[in-house]
Amino acid sequence: MNSYKYDKKKLIETSRLLLRPITATDAKLLVAWKNLLTLESHEVFSSREKINIKQHQTWFKNRAKNRIDYIFCEKSRGTPIGTVHFKNINKALGIAEAGKIIGDSSFRKMGFAKEAFAVWLKYGFEFIDLNKIYIFTDINNVTNINLNLKLGFKFIKRKKNIELSKKNFVTMEISKKAICKLNKILNI
Repeated sequence: MNSYKYDKKKLIETSRLLLRPITATDAKLLVAWKNLLTLESHEVFSSREKINIKQHQTWFKNRAKNRIDYIFCEKSRGTPIGTVHFKNINKALGIAEAGKIIGDSSFRKMGFAKEAFAVWLKYGFEFIDLNKIYIFTDINNVTNINLNLKLGFKFIKRKKNIELSKKNFVTMEISKKAICKLNKILNI
């Protein structure tokens, strides 16, 4: 078993992207993204309520210890594009929930979500020592479901140790065995 201890300051890079931990200084951007995404037709967050900077700062300060949040940026200009995260990390079982958003809609349909999420999943398997990663996706978000399938996710039914009570969401999972597929996507 990998004894790697998670480094909250680690940068992750691909040919086009830089992934870095979110910081308190990202609050204004993250609040703007969340509030824009709550207006979209697909459910992205568990709540469609708009938030303010103070609410975000409270969340950021008190977020769970079993959660890791990163921003991914366009590497050449440093422009923030979106976020990826792991939450409900259970090291004993080697499982976690993951998620992704494209906050800046001008970067959609360019492969950035696929690239960012592929390297994020690989990071989860190789450095956090996860064996399975699961996600919840709005049942009507066919684009995101298809992206998840391309990455190697499979649909799952109710499993022990995973909360599956989210309405209007499908649950999918990917196992560590899919790392070869992720390497192909990343041209590694």
